[in-house]
This record gives sequence, C-alpha cells and structure tokens, in this order.
Amino acid sequence: MSYRKKLILIFMLVNIVPLTLAYAFFSFRVYDTRREEIVSNTLTRIQSGAEELNSVLREHNQRLQITRRHPRLLALLRVPYPLHMNTTLFDFYFDLQNLYHAFGDVSPSWRLTIYSLNPNLISGTLIRDASRMEPHAFEIAMDNPNYDYIWTISECAEYLLILRPETTLDGHTFAISTISLSLERVQRYFAGDYPYGTQIFLHIPTYVQSPINLIGGNNAVNPDDYYIVTVPILDSGYIIGYVPRNYLLTQLIAPFIGLTAGYFAVVILFAFLTVLISRLMSQRLERLLSMVSHDIDKLVEHDAQFLMVGGTDEFARIDQKFKELILEIRGHYENVARVETEKKALELELLQSLINPHFLYNSLDSLKDAYRDTPISTAVDDLIKYYRIALNRGNWTLSISQEVEMVRLYLEIQKFAYEADFKYDFQVDDEIGILTIPKNTLQPLVENSLMHGIRRLPQDKISITGQVDGEYVILTVADNGAGMDAKRLESVTEGINTGQHIGYGLYNVSERIKLFYGEGCGISIESEKGVGTKVKLKIRSVQEVISCAT
Repeated sequence: MSYRKKLILIFMLVNIVPLTLAYAFFSFRVYDTRREEIVSNTLTRIQSGAEELNSVLREHNQRLQITRRHPRLLALLRVPYPLHMNTTLFDFYFDLQNLYHAFGDVSPSWRLTIYSLNPNLISGTLIRDASRMEPHAFEIAMDNPNYDYIWTISECAEYLLILRPETTLDGHTFAISTISLSLERVQRYFAGDYPYGTQIFLHIPTYVQSPINLIGGNNAVNPDDYYIVTVPILDSGYIIGYVPRNYLLTQLIAPFIGLTAGYFAVVILFAFLTVLISRLMSQRLERLLSMVSHDIDKLVEHDAQFLMVGGTDEFARIDQKFKELILEIRGHYENVARVETEKKALELELLQSLINPHFLYNSLDSLKDAYRDTPISTAVDDLIKYYRIALNRGNWTLSISQEVEMVRLYLEIQKFAYEADFKYDFQVDDEIGILTIPKNTLQPLVENSLMHGIRRLPQDKISITGQVDGEYVILTVADNGAGMDAKRLESVTEGINTGQHIGYGLYNVSERIKLFYGEGCGISIESEKGVGTKVKLKIRSVQEVISCAT
C-alpha cells in the first residue's frame, strides 16, 4: 500500500471513527427517548383505567359489606323460617327495600346476588339458592371461608365475579354474596389510543389460570417482542400492558433516515477533504523516495558514489541514514564471506587433528592381551566393540539393532565396573532392527535407569522392547526400580519440553528425536512410586538400512 493510501486511510479513521461514535450515540438517544415516550404514554393510559377500575371494585366491595349490617337478614339466611312467619316476612320485605336502597341503582353492567345455603329460603332475584350458583365459583368460595373477598371469572368468561363468603363465628358458611361485573365495562375503562398491536390483560394470579385479554385480541404474546408495563389492581390483581417493539421501529424510520443522511453527507465531505490534504502532503515525499530508489539502483549496479538528496528536513535525513545502512550491509556481507572461508579452514584443521580411531583400538587390544583369560580382558573386549559401534566411521546414525547391541555392551561394562548382578532383557522385532535412529538415543535412557532407578541387585531388571504401531515404532526402556511420585513425574515431563528441572540427557534425546523424525515424535514417561518407570520413544518407520561397521 502506498504512502498516500496509508495517509488517506489514517485520516479517514481519525475522522470517521468519532463521527460513527457520534452517530451511534445520537441514534441510541433518539431510540431511548422515543421508547420512553411510548411506554410512558401507555403506562399513563393504563394507570388511568386502573384507577377507575379500582374505584369501581372498592365500591362493589363496600356493597358486599351491607349484608353484615342487617342482623335479621343474616338470621333469615342462617336458619329456617320461624313460627311467626307473617311477621318475619313482613320485616324481611322492609329489609330488602333497605338493601336495594343501600345498593343504589342496579346497572346491567353489574349484578348483586346472595346465594343462600338455607334450603327453606324462597329464591328470588336478589337471594337465590346456592345450587343455582356456578359450580367453580361456589367451590372457590367454600374452600376459602375466611377471605373478605375473592376474585374469579364466570364460566362464560363474560363477568368478573367478586365473592364474599358469609360465615358464622365457628367458621360455618351459610351464604355467599356475589357481585358480577361485566368484562365489557372493564374493557371500556382501558379504551384509548394505544400503539398499534398493544395488548392489555387483566391478571388475577390466585384463581384465574390465564390472563384475560381486555385490549388487542387474543394473540399469543412472546415477552421478548414487547415492552411490558404493569399496574396493580387492589391487593392481588394486575393490569399488564404489552407494547410491541416493532411499533417503535416504525416510529423511528423517519428520524433515522434523516440522521443517516446527515451522517453520510458529513462522511463524504471529510473523505473529499482527506484525499485533497493527503495528496498535497505526499507529493514531496514521493518525489524524494523516487530519487532515493534511483540512487540505490546505481549503487548496487555500479558500486559507485551516489548523490545525496539536498535539504535539512526529515526526508533528507532519512535518505542519508538509509544510504549509510546500505553501505553497512555491504560491509556485513563481506565479513560473512570472510568468516565462511575461515570456518572451512578451521574444519579442515579439526579433521586433520582428530585422533585416529585405530590408535584407540590398538591400545585397547594391547590391554586385553595383557590381561588375557581374566574378567578384565572380557570388559576391555566389550569396550572395544562399544567404541567401534559408537564411532561408526564418523556416521551419526545407527540401525536400531546396532543401538541395542551398544546398550548391551554398556550394561556389561557397568556390571563389571560395579560388580553388579542386575538383569536385562531385549525384545525388539526383527523388522525394526534395520530402521534408522540417531546415535546414542537409548544409552542415556538406560543410564538414567542405572543411576536413578534400580539398585543393581539381582532382583532388579532393565528391559528394552520395540514394536511397530502403524507408521510409528515404539521403543520402551523400562525398569522395576524406585519409580517417581506424581509431582516428580509432572516435573520431569515438563523438563523434557523445556530443559528445566531435569538433567541434559532426556532433553537432548527428546530434541534430537524431534529434529530427526519431525513433529509427532518424542519421549513420554510413565512411572509409579515403588513400582518402576517406563520411558517410551515414538519414532517414524523410516525404511533406511544403515551400512556401518560391526
């Protein structure tokens, strides 16, 4: 990307990011303000309707109290007709007149009825036999005799019922006073200009299973799609309003269109100014860079002197420093070439100064002849064979069979040196023996078993096994020695990957395995305190036969 484009990009980011943040801020402000306005207006209308409904419900609740202020009426509801029938009926007639006068005008939107459990009482418009009462309302009232009033809905779902059980001092119910309030009248309290799609429900949680829809139809309501306002009704009821969220979006279309149009107009203006300013600022820089590029080409091609860009500003100083850097790099490459020449000379001298392996073999042979037919002769012979395999004519790899043989010789030498009587066992599949492995891979693992695992007693044992597992070969070095606890095992496992907390041997073997065979290969350890340790090497089945001296 050219400098000019980068400059344009920076200017655009510096200007557009604040503009975008401001646009987002004002968009949220408009959204929140409009949402609060819609929800507040809806809540105000619902509160107004709730106040009217509360007033009517309190008025009807007071009417229900009227029966308890007429002792003769209560007595008539509780017991059969007394002997002085004419007098009682005559008095009861005046009581009914007083009762109707106390209730005021009876409206079609509500109705008072007293359902008596006295079977001898004559049924009429105001007082009826309890058998004529709706079963579910009768059951609710009988189950709750101590309630001052109970809410429920008529079976036809057209009336709101307010029930009041009339009981004796011992809790026996002898009558149920009932006011039926038309739901159509309740709906009129909440009529008004609501946002499109608003639904209003009357919710009575105690005895009504589901809310009653007053406004907006009986559509299913998903609370996530609505703003919800709640207004309490008396002690246990609620008026719940659901205002659709998508209505708010329709109200915001016009403000958002204007806000977005203004935003893009400002962005286009800033973009035009940014391109103009960046063009003016980058012209001189591009001219200077062109001169620097031309001088560098001449320097590389002709190894000649180059012209310095005049001036004392930042660009001129950059040009000078850059050309100084080119000269320094050329000197560096010359030094590298000289070092490589010296390195080859040193390698030649090193090869010439290496000790001839035959001198070592001949010296050990002389030592073996000096101690012929003695344990020392056998140990020296094992040492000769060990070094012949280890040196391997300068090759740094062995076959697995040669590596195992070298380990066997090493163990024999150790048994001789420490007069130890431990056991060892090798079980390596024949097809594995010809595979390639870096030299001295198994020996450090066996050495760890000798030094940190077994105690070199007759019951101690070191074993090496090898099996093919798909495209991999698993070589296992195991011992029945001291083992490790979980904390020490975790530390050793971590050290294999980091080189910390352990000796150099395990880390070195792990790194060489990874370098030689690639990722997916390496070392894993299993150990149990007092049982022993297993070190597993996972290598690839590289089918390369090693031709080495035996």
